[in-house]
Amino acid sequence: GTASVIPVVRLQPFSSVIDYNLQWTKLSNLSEILAAFEIIQISNGSESPDKFRMSTIIPKFIDPPTASFKLEVVFWGIRSSYFGCLGIVNRPQAIIQFGTTELKSNIITNLKSFPNFGHNLLVTQVE
Repeated sequence: GTASVIPVVRLQPFSSVIDYNLQWTKLSNLSEILAAFEIIQISNGSESPDKFRMSTIIPKFIDPPTASFKLEVVFWGIRSSYFGCLGIVNRPQAIIQFGTTELKSNIITNLKSFPNFGHNLLVTQVE
């Protein structure tokens, strides 16, 4: 299924403590996904990340130029309990689209014996 989500935007690096905000998101085909969606700005400067704790809201009348971003997506796995209302699921795969960019996970060949994706990290450039 498909879903539209609004990611959490982190304008500067935050603490090294992992604080994922996992939330259930409804997909268009009666299923759900538990995920955290974040866009994180990483500074190349030498300043301390603790110095940048405040977020700045960009006014709506400003149209910033587009820039390329490195996008990293981690696929963990799929649990069979999510498919109760969908019946039998064979060879699931996750596909994520960002405009014209598309990331596809590996296909899980046997959901019952090993419900995790084989290669779980995908990286791409997005504008």
